Amino acid sequence: MNLSAILAAAYVEVQRTTGRKPSLTSRVNRWRRRPVEADFAALANLTLGLDRVLLDIGANRGETVASARLFQPDIPIIAFEPNPLLHPIIRARNSGDRSLTIHACGLGDKPGWFDLHVPYYKGVPFDGLASFRREEAATFLNRDRLVGFDPRHQDIRTFRCEVKTLDLLALKPALIKIDVQGLEAAVIRGGLDTIKAWRPIVLMENNQPDADAADLLALGYRPHAWTGNALVADRHGELNTFYMPRLDG
Repeated sequence: MNLSAILAAAYVEVQRTTGRKPSLTSRVNRWRRRPVEADFAALANLTLGLDRVLLDIGANRGETVASARLFQPDIPIIAFEPNPLLHPIIRARNSGDRSLTIHACGLGDKPGWFDLHVPYYKGVPFDGLASFRREEAATFLNRDRLVGFDPRHQDIRTFRCEVKTLDLLALKPALIKIDVQGLEAAVIRGGLDTIKAWRPIVLMENNQPDADAADLLALGYRPHAWTGNALVADRHGELNTFYMPRLDG
């Protein structure tokens, strides 16, 4: 039986019973000084420079911030998260980080206000699975992801959220991490001028890698996979892929 599906069911019952969100995995990772995903260990090998910034687009509960701080303790981080349910969590977990800025908005290919859809199960929000696409939010939870899943107990709640474009923010990124539930390509389109100007490394979750990274590839970027001790060119990672600019940019 899928362990993550068992844990998801336990998450629902613990929060329904206690009214508090379990965060054991995050606490264990921080205590063991272990990144949320193995790919983030590659940050120890990257020279990013303190005059630039690390952008966390789709900050969720702040897992990337915590992982980045293990290997890049001093670089300024700017995090973007449109989900209002997550803002208090990110701020509470990183209250002592003076080099972290949190923006309560998402990034895309055009500015405006949009509906963010969050799946709830038995009244418990799965806020990390929110999407600007209602049909996508409605399909995240299923029997493979949650033991005993019954669609009658699921509902989708909608929140109004702001979206900006990266190019309007005048930032100087050294690394951009993008994890936005299938809208990665839109983030890149809204930041092409910034990417052309600063040639940052882009760390992107694998959804549809070839399509999502098309604009990066057209700029001469190459995909790299983190193998545990090195970045290997022209390969996609298991969960995430590093897109590296040409050195002659």
